[in-house]
Amino acid sequence: MLRGYADQVRRLAEMAADDQAAHRHGRRAVAKALLEMSSAPGVGPGAPGLPAMTGADPAGRIRRLIGSTPRPASRSLSALMLVATLAVALLPVAVAMAPAALLADTAHPVSAGH
Repeated sequence: MLRGYADQVRRLAEMAADDQAAHRHGRRAVAKALLEMSSAPGVGPGAPGLPAMTGADPAGRIRRLIGSTPRPASRSLSALMLVATLAVALLPVAVAMAPAALLADTAHPVSAGH
């Protein structure tokens, strides 16, 4: 089940880096830089420098950069993501406090004569 986990994490990290670079420099500029790095002399499919410079699939990254235009998130989606993030962050606190909340107001008053 986890056979391709490391490769997928690496690929997602490369895409995240591509997205950040594209946000700063533009999608086409990042695609052009990837193309130049992957076609540099002495670098090609199977060459030892290719994965270190451009990842295992530079062509797929370039296609992704030039083939898609990111859409800004809608306000409702942003609000939903904020609520989900807060819920996940507060869940451990709620679980830890649940026993105390269930036991609240269950103590018996101590009489003065005892």
